[in-house]
Amino acid sequence: MNFFPTKKYTFSLIDTDDKSIERLKRRTYNSDSLISKTTDKSFIGIINVNDFKVISSERGIGAFCILDGEIKNQKGEVDIYINKPFKYLFSIILLFPLIALIGISATEGISLSILFLCLLQFAFIRFAFIGLFFYILSKRSVNKLVDVLDTKAISLV
Repeated sequence: MNFFPTKKYTFSLIDTDDKSIERLKRRTYNSDSLISKTTDKSFIGIINVNDFKVISSERGIGAFCILDGEIKNQKGEVDIYINKPFKYLFSIILLFPLIALIGISATEGISLSILFLCLLQFAFIRFAFIGLFFYILSKRSVNKLVDVLDTKAISLV
């Protein structure tokens, strides 16, 4: 089971591959580390001949989603996933209900209602908190990428 959501998009370009990559290079601050920085560019990351790995340049929340893509023959695909530091942070947050269950079980004994409550908290953190946050920020990043690359069609795979 995958605890952290991912998305995969395919798109087709209006311009040639070279022009689109060049446009992306102009709007990307070149950096090997995918961390937020104050910049006037749209993205921060690495762009090679026909592939890229970028984050949004929004301060703080822009580093949440990594856009890892490739462009070939006026078509491309981009994978969106959560950055590793955020995965570590959310993994610790997901452990809180388990720690609470162990603590309560040690003092009062385990009951079905406490077990159900801890599972409900775990599900809420995963689906409402992480899932919703990923959905909003990945949508924002994809819209920014579509604007920069000037695509004519994009679809979720």
